Amino acid sequence: MDKNDFNTVKGIGIFMVVFGHVCSNFPSLVGFFYLFHLSLFFFVSGYLWNEEKYGDNPWQNFAARIKNTWGRYFFAAAAFVLLHNWFIDIGVLVNVEKHTKDQMIISLITSSMLNCTEIMASAMWFIPLVVISSTVFSAFVMLGRKIEGKLSNRNCKYLLIAVLSVLSGILGHYTTSRGWGFHYNMQVTFLVIPIYAAAYFLRTAISDIKRCLKWYLALPLSVLLVYGMRNFNWVVELSRYQVCESLWIFCLVSFSGIYVSLYVAKLIGKVKYLSSYFRYLGTYSFEIMA
Repeated sequence: MDKNDFNTVKGIGIFMVVFGHVCSNFPSLVGFFYLFHLSLFFFVSGYLWNEEKYGDNPWQNFAARIKNTWGRYFFAAAAFVLLHNWFIDIGVLVNVEKHTKDQMIISLITSSMLNCTEIMASAMWFIPLVVISSTVFSAFVMLGRKIEGKLSNRNCKYLLIAVLSVLSGILGHYTTSRGWGFHYNMQVTFLVIPIYAAAYFLRTAISDIKRCLKWYLALPLSVLLVYGMRNFNWVVELSRYQVCESLWIFCLVSFSGIYVSLYVAKLIGKVKYLSSYFRYLGTYSFEIMA
């Protein structure tokens, strides 16, 4: 899959995000999308992560993410802060107090640290999460590469990355399921690291994942997700600390939904105008979310 394919995948992801925010009249479909829609973004991020650039320097990865994210995030957040009182005047925001000048200054400062608290900016809560989780995974790969260099054994690198990712996932599920909220939603950062790792290993093992996308796998996985929602109460809403009862179920749900999404992206890629539409959504997913 190339960059256009993954823009299509991101387009599917942002479509599900927007649908979930504006189409509450379809709770079953929203619940289905929410099982894996954010995991899809982390998978794409992990699959496209560049080990050659960042494998030995996670801080360089952090700097690159900040460079790509900070300006757009602050612009959108600052706009919501400065328009806060006007939104109240025109009735867009209700049961909310107006900002004083001091409160606006404080909100602008916190927004500059990727921590905007504006209600209108709530959809951007996971942007810092992408930055931090990518950096954490880069650190795990760096440790793995150091072990590989000392032992001259690549399998040791992969084993260490896998172990650290699983431990991170266990910690993330434990804290998230108990509602332990940390700054920048670090509990979710730990939870999604196994998704990064799976995408990384998949790219390492398979040169073209398109040939692995089959309808006779996508269909039963879709049925599995619906069955789990209806019979086992599978619910995922990371911003509300709702995850499945175990890390293993969370991963099963996430990877099943990711596979279905990749297959749908493959189908969309065969329809010229539809693929162009979803690629556009994926290219500007940040702006649409903001």
